[in-house]
Amino acid sequence: MLGWSLFADQMLNSRCIMDGWGIGLLLTEPSHDVKNEIVSRQVIESKVRAFMLQLPALSKNCNALKEAAIEAAKGIQSSVTVPLMQFLTEKAANQ
Repeated sequence: MLGWSLFADQMLNSRCIMDGWGIGLLLTEPSHDVKNEIVSRQVIESKVRAFMLQLPALSKNCNALKEAAIEAAKGIQSSVTVPLMQFLTEKAANQ
């Protein structure tokens, strides 16, 4: 995931995704005037290339998060968790 924080909680969310969970990269560092900031093709290209080079590590982190979500939802029966568990189980079986 490439993160580009614009306002409010997006900066915190991006930091969690990039630094905390290790499943993405920041497109640009947050600035005070990010709404008027234009990201060049070169920056996007370099980030996509970096993302592709880090894909094995990012995939490993995503799989670890998926397993943690499955483990956390075990034993909980609700209208939300049952379809979620079915989805996660199907995705895990298809890999």
